[in-house]
Amino acid sequence: MRDLNITIEGSWWDTLLYKGKLHALTPEGDWAVFDWDALTSDLEEAIEAAARPALQFSFRASNAISNGTLTRDTVTRAFEQLTVFDFDLSSKKMAKYLLAKSDVSGAFPNTSMNMHYDRMIMSSHNGVHIEYVNSDHIGVHILKKISSVATRQIAAAYGRIACASGDAGLRQLDLNLEHGFKPSESDGLELNSQPCDACDWMYQNISALSYSGGSYLAKFIKTGEFFRPTKTDDTFSDGDGAEIERIKFEENIDLNDGIDDESSEQDHALSWGSHDKIYKVSGSRISAYRFAASGERRLLGHRQLPADASEIVSVRSALFGVIVEFDEAVVVIKGDGTLVDFKGEPVNISTFSRSRRYENQLHLIADDSIQVKSINNKFENEYFLKKAFGSKAPHEWFG
Repeated sequence: MRDLNITIEGSWWDTLLYKGKLHALTPEGDWAVFDWDALTSDLEEAIEAAARPALQFSFRASNAISNGTLTRDTVTRAFEQLTVFDFDLSSKKMAKYLLAKSDVSGAFPNTSMNMHYDRMIMSSHNGVHIEYVNSDHIGVHILKKISSVATRQIAAAYGRIACASGDAGLRQLDLNLEHGFKPSESDGLELNSQPCDACDWMYQNISALSYSGGSYLAKFIKTGEFFRPTKTDDTFSDGDGAEIERIKFEENIDLNDGIDDESSEQDHALSWGSHDKIYKVSGSRISAYRFAASGERRLLGHRQLPADASEIVSVRSALFGVIVEFDEAVVVIKGDGTLVDFKGEPVNISTFSRSRRYENQLHLIADDSIQVKSINNKFENEYFLKKAFGSKAPHEWFG
């Protein structure tokens, strides 16, 4: 299947897709909400009917096969019928889909955005802010500060916010979902005082990374106890169930424990974890390891990065593969090991690894546009469930 692209003209800072709405931050500190479902539906209407399921799967509903809306054969045939792989939207046309705009300059410039159980969470050097979002009744939003600790990245799961807070280490904020939307300010719980620039969830654990060196895992245990979030209204986050299991912090361990790496450049290695994988960059080689629920690490494979790759700026993982940002390029290692190189230095990068509708999207934000890329693998191959790079796909994801 081909990778597809939508270029949207305009000045942007960050983006997040959620329940058919595109939430975008502008360089002026505005939070603009666009009707993404309407926009992509109009793009589908502009091409031949037989090819429309390819766009639906790529940009609007990557879960369309697993939920029975589309079949694998229908999507495969639609990609074969496509004759256009790049789509352009002017800023004037984009304005037609604008639903609301709010001033969020208090949290700007933000460092990351997450959605969890209808809570928009933004981190910045001013702290962590939150707002309740009803996707059916979009209006003006007012962010509430829940932490004053400068935060470089957030990752939400299990009703908690993992906070990579730089020199303040790895911290955790509790959303207290069982009490409804009642935000209050707190410094949160310190999980580790070691410097932390990025974080992600690995099962019920939190991985932490410092780009200056050092990676660790905050281990949690499942308690077997569940709570039901109090609904603010009848809408919940994509992929969130009715109950959440309570987890309890246990200890910190080295993320590289149990990894057998014979690289002579190990002292300069950079390691991070996401979902079911651990990745390590040593020199120009990236290695992938399976992280089992038992804690076992098993080598899955290696891949050479471009010879001209410079210093790593950021790393992240998605369902479709691994994204490594360098000074002047963004490299994607797809699930099958294919390497895609996007030249240029982006303003920002967005992925949606915990969504069920947009896991195959990568947003590359430039000074004057967004490149909305749908990164697609051949889903009929068994490797997609056992691939080395990118998160493991749920068994039902492809029907």
